[in-house]
Amino acid sequence: MKNTVPISLSTHELAFCLALCGYESMGSQIFNSMQLSVENEADRFIQETEISLRRKGFWDEDRSTMLVSGLEDLLHLLVHSKKKIRSIKSNQVLFIHMLDQKNVLFQEILGQSHFFSIQAIEEGLTNLLEKHLGLDKESPKPENGFQTLLFSEQMYDELHRLDPSVLEKMVNDPALDVELRQFFADFKENNQEFDNMSFMEMDYIKDYIEIKQVNFLLPSKHFIWNLNYEKIEQEEVYIIPENINEYCKGLNEAIMHYFFQGTAPAIK
Repeated sequence: MKNTVPISLSTHELAFCLALCGYESMGSQIFNSMQLSVENEADRFIQETEISLRRKGFWDEDRSTMLVSGLEDLLHLLVHSKKKIRSIKSNQVLFIHMLDQKNVLFQEILGQSHFFSIQAIEEGLTNLLEKHLGLDKESPKPENGFQTLLFSEQMYDELHRLDPSVLEKMVNDPALDVELRQFFADFKENNQEFDNMSFMEMDYIKDYIEIKQVNFLLPSKHFIWNLNYEKIEQEEVYIIPENINEYCKGLNEAIMHYFFQGTAPAIK
C-alpha cells in the first residue's frame, strides 16, 4: 500500500460519505448531532455537501456510492480498523488507525476538518504525533535536572479548578522550588489541563470501544511532564520530568508493542 496524499473532509462531508458507503448508523450519529429537524433544511444540507464533494473531485456518478474509489476505499479502511491511538491536545485530535502489519491511517481533526493520510509503519509512527503534541526533539536539555513532583490526589484535582490569577501568583512565587514554578507555568500555558493519549480498540459497526490505557503528559520547553498514576491507590500522583528524545522513543516502542503484541505498556 502506497503512502497517500492527505485527503481533507469536513465533518459534514465525512458523515455524508459514510452514509453513502453503507455505514448509515455512523453517519446518522453525526447527522443527529446537527439537529436538522426541518425537512427542507436536511435537503439543503445534502445538496450543499454534494456540491462541495464535487468541487473537491470526490464525486463520481458512475459508481454506486457516488464517491471516487480512492475515497471509498479509505473510508472502508477507517471503519474496519480496530486498534487505534488517540491523542487529544486542547481541541485538536489525532488518530493513528492500524490498517495491517505494514500500514497505518492518520486522521487529524482540527475543528470541523478531518485530514486523512496512509503511511508505512516502517517510516515511523511518531513524527506527526510529535508535531501534534508540540514536541521538539532537537530542544536542548535543561542545565539542571528537574526532580519528580509529588501531589496528593486531592491537591492534583484542585489544580484544575484554581483561578488563573492564583496560578499566576504561584508561578512568580520565589519561595517555591524551581520545579514547581516551571510546572505551574507549563500547566497554566496548557489551559490547566494535561494532554492525553489513549490506546484503544474500537469496532464502529458494533458500536464497541475499549480503552486499554490512557497516558497524560504536559509539554514543557526542554522536557515533558509525564503523569504517573501507579500509586493512585495511595492517593498520590507523581509528575515526572522526562527527556523529550527518550519519551518519544518510548512512545514509539509502546505503540508498536500495542499494534503487534496486543498489550499497551506504560510509556517510559
